[in-house]
Amino acid sequence: MAKDKSGSLRLDGTGSRPRLPQATAPGIIDPRAAAERRANRVKRAVSVALWYAITVFVLGLVLRFEPYVTTVGEPARTDVVAPFSFEIIDATATEEARRRLYEQKAQIWIRDTDAEGLARQQLNQFFDLVEESELDSAEDLRKFSDALFEQFDIALQATSAAEFSASRLRRFRDPLSLSDVRRDLELVITDAYNNRCIVTDKPLFRAHAGAGVLRLYNTRNLPEEIPNPETVLWYPDELQNFLLTKALPRYFPDADMATLRAAAAELLREIIEPNIEYSRVKTDEKYVEDVRMLLEFPRRRRFAENESIVTRGEPLNALQATALGYLNDQRRLRSTIKLIGIVIITAVIFFAVGLYLRRFRRGLALDATTVALHVLPPLLAISIAHAMLLLGLPEQQLTYWFPAGLIGMLASLLFSPQVAFVLVLVGALLTGLASEGQGLQFIVLALFGGFAAALASRTVRARGEVLRVGLYIGIVNVITITLLAFVNSQSHPDPRNLLAGFLNGLVCALITLVFLVIIEWAFGIVTDLKLLELTGLKHPLIRQLEEKAPGSYQHVLNVVKLAEAAADAIGANYLLVRAGAYFHDIGKMLKPNYFSENQVTIDDKKAHSRLTPYMSVLIIKNHVKEGMELGRKFGLPQQIIDFIPQHHGTDLIRYFYSEALRRYEESETMDPVREEDFRYPGPKPQSIETAIVMLADTVEATAASKFTGGQVSEDELRRAVQTSITTKFNDGQFDECPLTLAHLSQIREAFVRSLMARYHFRVAYPALPRRDQPPPPSGREARSEATSPSIAVIGPAASAT
Repeated sequence: MAKDKSGSLRLDGTGSRPRLPQATAPGIIDPRAAAERRANRVKRAVSVALWYAITVFVLGLVLRFEPYVTTVGEPARTDVVAPFSFEIIDATATEEARRRLYEQKAQIWIRDTDAEGLARQQLNQFFDLVEESELDSAEDLRKFSDALFEQFDIALQATSAAEFSASRLRRFRDPLSLSDVRRDLELVITDAYNNRCIVTDKPLFRAHAGAGVLRLYNTRNLPEEIPNPETVLWYPDELQNFLLTKALPRYFPDADMATLRAAAAELLREIIEPNIEYSRVKTDEKYVEDVRMLLEFPRRRRFAENESIVTRGEPLNALQATALGYLNDQRRLRSTIKLIGIVIITAVIFFAVGLYLRRFRRGLALDATTVALHVLPPLLAISIAHAMLLLGLPEQQLTYWFPAGLIGMLASLLFSPQVAFVLVLVGALLTGLASEGQGLQFIVLALFGGFAAALASRTVRARGEVLRVGLYIGIVNVITITLLAFVNSQSHPDPRNLLAGFLNGLVCALITLVFLVIIEWAFGIVTDLKLLELTGLKHPLIRQLEEKAPGSYQHVLNVVKLAEAAADAIGANYLLVRAGAYFHDIGKMLKPNYFSENQVTIDDKKAHSRLTPYMSVLIIKNHVKEGMELGRKFGLPQQIIDFIPQHHGTDLIRYFYSEALRRYEESETMDPVREEDFRYPGPKPQSIETAIVMLADTVEATAASKFTGGQVSEDELRRAVQTSITTKFNDGQFDECPLTLAHLSQIREAFVRSLMARYHFRVAYPALPRRDQPPPPSGREARSEATSPSIAVIGPAASAT
């Protein structure tokens, strides 16, 4: 094949464009293919939904927690510290405060601020009555006495009334004398109410004041200063004594005023009422209000972040039980909220990872297995983290034990470091959000450990080297933990955390080795690590092939070189191509003499001359079946076994087909020759990698038959390669794989470069002259000969010299 002016691949000599690798004509939709695509889309969608549900379920398990013991008196199962600052109601302190409220119940006394004014008012009314009354006779005095009793409930005794002579009464009516008495009595009232105060029960007042529970309020419900309990006047006896012995003698000291003092004392005793009175109703109301306020705003206990609440084995008291119950409620609430967030975030992450795979890994078949393999590494790490929590690992310690390195190693070995970076980020974010760990510190440590695992796994060539990667992860974890301690202003990291981080790396390596084998077996996939092991030239099948069919072994080595170059040129999986090329012809070792590369003697070369074309074709085709059986017997992965039939596809075995046609034309009794009898059973290549090996096998066989031991030019090589590729292409061998015309062009150039390196030009070294021959020419003659060296093409046999 060659390229036309537009750069498209075309057939030489015809000028016609090659047909596209499709099962139907352009514009016609194959119903079976369309149905298969729909089925694949449904399977992929179901797989994504299933793994999404499994991921959310596992994260939900991480969110689950073992409730703390909340029974008073029961020992705590583990040490508990406050994960955050919080306050709770201290029921014990509240009950104690309520008991103190009852025992030290405030006793309410009311001070009547209107009492003094009312007494003054009654005093003025009394003197107004005196001024208005006629006191010239005994009858007038009687009338005055009746009015006094009626208005003020004051009854003058008979002796007092008799002693009130008309002259004295008239003197009282003297405006100057009456005003003086009124003034003096007002001063007495002021002294009694303001300087002494008058209480209804002095012993009770004194007891309440002494106990410190007395509360004095005025009638406007404002607090008042409590007077001296010793100076207050107990109504009525102490008031009467105070008036007669202290207050009135000060203003009426004369001996002839004794009757007046007695009358004034009687008057004031009736006018003056207690201004401080105990209120049981107010006391009860105050107590009820205090209790209500206490219940509405009970005593609270604040726990600071990281403050110890209870130690393991310690019997719980009421406060600790309340705190643990509160933490249970908060953890349950936070878990619910987190679960809702994780459901959404996980969906976003699945969508983002899907976009990443479509954008940056377009050659990846997003089938159910691929989806599962991408979800599995972070899911395994999250599941292991949950298992550690169930085994009693404190959630704060999960930061140092989360197996992020497992994600990095598995993803890097299964896919690539780039995919590993994405999956490590996914696992760290999901677990960091789901756990009660240390947030940002958890994510940073997980990312550093996971990224280190992904990078270090690139150079792994044997399973034992995974342990070396685990050592690297442990060292990176130790460095990261130390740096985080300094960032958090710690003088030095906790040695226990450093040990946990280091052991984490080694544990991740061991778990990776176990799960890598399980994944390879369960999903039937071949990792790069497995491919490297298979292509180490130490596999028993390769050794047997070298011993039993050395020609086929050399052919295999040449095919490997061509196939690797082509795979590297188009970005295919060169390790898979290499492994497939190594094992594609293992079936030939059972009957090696029937294949031309192993025919050394004359008898070997006549092996097929004694057979009919049909028998020869049967033997040739049978090496495919026998190779597959050998592959299964020796435990080759199915992906490698697929190379054995697919590298032939349904290709026509042309030599024996032509021989059968010749014999049919020469014979009159043979049945017509059917082309399908001389084709390999297939299937055709299903992947780019198997198609590359098919082309490499064909090109190597063609080059070996045409160019071994002879001279060759680049044009001849290019034509041979082009013809081989065109033949396979036009035969429809690539109809079932995603190989494109651009791929074919790149593969052709890779083959040409590789073959040119094998069949390269060399200077023909002259033989050394014998001693009896003349010396070589010198001077101008020598220079003339040196300008035109003899050039010869040395084939593989000659190049060995």
